Amino acid sequence: MPGARPAAEPPAIPADEPASAPWSPAWIAGHLDAVLDMADAALAAGGWDVEKRLKLVSETALLLRLVIGGARSPGLVRRARRQALALAAEARSSRVLAMAAARPSAAAELAAAHAALSDVGLRDEPFGARIAELLADPSSWGVERTPWKELEQEWLRARLEASPAVDGDGAGGRPLAAAELALPLTSWARGLDVLASERRELYAFTHALLYATSFGERPAPPPRPVAAILEDAEAAIARSLADRDHDLAAELLLAFPYTRTPWSPAALVALERMRLAVQGSGILPPLGFSAEAHAAMAPRAGDAYLIRESYHTQYVWGFLLASMSLPGVGAPGGSPPGDAVAAMDRDGALWVAVRDDALADAARLLIERPVPDTPLSRRIVALLGRLARSVPSIT
Repeated sequence: MPGARPAAEPPAIPADEPASAPWSPAWIAGHLDAVLDMADAALAAGGWDVEKRLKLVSETALLLRLVIGGARSPGLVRRARRQALALAAEARSSRVLAMAAARPSAAAELAAAHAALSDVGLRDEPFGARIAELLADPSSWGVERTPWKELEQEWLRARLEASPAVDGDGAGGRPLAAAELALPLTSWARGLDVLASERRELYAFTHALLYATSFGERPAPPPRPVAAILEDAEAAIARSLADRDHDLAAELLLAFPYTRTPWSPAALVALERMRLAVQGSGILPPLGFSAEAHAAMAPRAGDAYLIRESYHTQYVWGFLLASMSLPGVGAPGGSPPGDAVAAMDRDGALWVAVRDDALADAARLLIERPVPDTPLSRRIVALLGRLARSVPSIT
């Protein structure tokens, strides 16, 4: 429970860069080890409210599941397993059971950490039986969920229900499998309006990908051509990097390994910029994090600020690094080509112009630097064309 763990130091800023070549197995293991340092520090920190603490525990369990299941470093796997064992009591606490009993419709999400730990062999049959009983209650389906949340629900229930359902007609009060009903309604299937979407809608795109592919472990038949999915991802990556939103950019990059697609030139640019950001500050800087404010704080307050503001971004960085050990996935190799770097710079400026309603600046930039043609630039050309036809005075 909160406050029960011994204090742990968060990763230092700046951290020492592992000596191994970037993206080598040893380099990846070193950076994953730093992410596990952050997990220790976050779990040891106080000040979490109940909801945020539960979220932290669930996300930590998912991270440890990926490291234990896929990391190529035996030492790293042993460390992650020790952390998972230490997490088990909190993941399966009487508080979690009480909250699940009070709200069976939230039981699967509340038991997410238990599900992740069970996946790596750390089972608790009495706790699991009680959760399965709650999920069998008809009221467990009694809330309306967004499509990606339905995919999450299906992924969790496949691990938590006593007899996970198969596709069918919903007999017995059990809805049809979410992959059958919900996936076609996601932006992963329908397409993503990168320019108009809010940040949470971009996260909906990434979360549909996480659960439809079981975190890249079961590449599902894509609901539309993979090339179209990756075009959406690349456009959103360019937008996220321009906003310095590394958390979102890292989640979007998972589209490549989770669809077993080689890293594109644009993806290589994004990965290199993240690597340099980590090298420079010791963490992958989250959106809104101020290194200056952190440096001005007293040590204890600074540690709390660092953990609170950045732990999730470090976990996503860990997810991305762990994905490089999936079967059929290769780590990035070499430097990104120069034209891809220039394209990302141009796209970043284009997005900022559109974001700030400086459409004349966007049009001028496209005239001055019309090539290369990219997923984001095509969307902005289409936007300007629609506006010119509908409201000529705007452009």
